[in-house]
Amino acid sequence: MDAEIASIPPPEADELAAFSRATGAIYDAALDPDGWTAATSAVNDLLQLPQTALVFADHQNQSFARYYHSGWPPDLINAMMARGFEWALQTGMASWPVGAVRHIDDLLPRHEFEASRFFREVLKPFRQNEFMGLIAMQEGSRIATVSVASTDESGPIRKRSIALMRLLSPHICRSVKIGTALGLTTLRSDMLESVITSLAVGVVLVNADSRVVFTNPAALELLKSGRAARITSSRLRAQDPVTEAKFSVAIANCARGATAVETGPISIAIPGGEDSLVATLLPVSSGARHNVLRPFAAAAAVFLQMPAMQAQVPLAALQQLYGLTPAELRIAAALMSGLSVADIADILGIGEATVRSHLKSMFQKCGVNRQAELIQLFGRAMSPVSRQG
Repeated sequence: MDAEIASIPPPEADELAAFSRATGAIYDAALDPDGWTAATSAVNDLLQLPQTALVFADHQNQSFARYYHSGWPPDLINAMMARGFEWALQTGMASWPVGAVRHIDDLLPRHEFEASRFFREVLKPFRQNEFMGLIAMQEGSRIATVSVASTDESGPIRKRSIALMRLLSPHICRSVKIGTALGLTTLRSDMLESVITSLAVGVVLVNADSRVVFTNPAALELLKSGRAARITSSRLRAQDPVTEAKFSVAIANCARGATAVETGPISIAIPGGEDSLVATLLPVSSGARHNVLRPFAAAAAVFLQMPAMQAQVPLAALQQLYGLTPAELRIAAALMSGLSVADIADILGIGEATVRSHLKSMFQKCGVNRQAELIQLFGRAMSPVSRQG
């Protein structure tokens, strides 16, 4: 994905102001989730499209935790929430890499899309035209998705809009990851120090010179062994030389502001054996983030966590393991949810004979003879780690 983004021309002169507003609003939302409403509106303005939404869901129980949007009619939002599982199956969303922007034409033939039950019953009545989207976060069964849509009135999505969305993707993923790690409703400056001090996630604030100005107890605990990283000479440093070179540049760029990290990494892995860490950086030199963290004179925040264990094997792993096609992967996801061949055909807008043909191909690739054996095989691939409520 980094190579793909690097090949995209940067924002042009007439796009810079809108791009800056969008990235600023996206990063503000990391500390105040209610800011996602303004962020989705800013994305609409940049892309010159009418509808953007950010949705947090849980695959395990097929529920939606919360959503933020701009431009979506309330009745359409309600329909999307009620039948979003069909949309996920249709697009094969479970196999998308985090941060990769997908346009509907990248996913399936247009005639299949328009023949599906979801399009006929949910999208067509609202005169929806085209979609693109991305997975902003996936941790176990939890997922955050961004969907951008055009209508019959606004016309098809321009190629430049898709390119700009790909430039925005790292910012969106970074902000969502930070907000999820913090687990806050909002972060207010009048209680800032007490809130940060009580967080389970490690927080290190640095100034414009990349010097540490605040460290919460969770960060001190994570850095205690010094095997992955430590604070020396008032600077946060990784122990591994290669990682330190990348890490120090990332912190310095982040401290210079959002425009300096337009294509920077979402997170940086810091090796340290059992004490390995993942660092996620947030620029706070401007916008609402600057106002909130003004008491610390901070220019960047570094959020430290132990590497999270995935709660289940994503379908993408099965795709790679058995060489499944995108169409076969959509059918595999439907099978795992208990749908029949007839239901799968109706949801995906294809014939039952086509579903059976895909099943036959999967039998051969996976070395099984029956549908029940295929489901058992996929079930055994899921993580044995117990899921806590």
